[in-house]
Amino acid sequence: MAEGQMMTQKWQIAFKLLDFNKDGVLSVADKDACKEAFKAIFKPDEAQAGNMMQELDAFWKKSLFLDGPEDWSRSLNLDDFISSRRALFSSDRAAIHGIVKQATTHLVIASDVTRKGKFNYDEFKNLHMAAGQTDKKFIKTMYDTIESDADGNVPAEKIEEFYTELTMGSDQEKHDRYLSAFAAAGFV
Repeated sequence: MAEGQMMTQKWQIAFKLLDFNKDGVLSVADKDACKEAFKAIFKPDEAQAGNMMQELDAFWKKSLFLDGPEDWSRSLNLDDFISSRRALFSSDRAAIHGIVKQATTHLVIASDVTRKGKFNYDEFKNLHMAAGQTDKKFIKTMYDTIESDADGNVPAEKIEEFYTELTMGSDQEKHDRYLSAFAAAGFV
């Protein structure tokens, strides 16, 4: 598969993951719905809620606007989303990879309310449910694909690496394996 085709697939997957309300556009409505879901699922206390909302704001800013100006008055359709990534990817691959990794890190931190830096299956499931992925088969497939450590937990870094590689990485072998996992889970 040509690199351009692989990257387009990755960005289509990223768009689908971010389209929280499944309306075909990315907008402030997705961000707001995500924040409400995180509050409902994790039930943070006041201190946790403040940190969680900051992390989610950073996640959405990086995910939608990369390092550009934040403009929540507009929405991005799939073509706009892919075009913005392609432009930065063409000019500075390392920069866009870093931005996506930072965004993913913010999402994982927002869901790590116990600050353990690792997730058991239920915590992993809560992260995905809060992020709009409610299909249990999808969640279990992702958990198995990322692989837990000896104590049955998935380290936060592995989750960050998985989703960064899934949506921005250039490793063809991992892309094929992850795409197969997504297909098995009925996501693509």
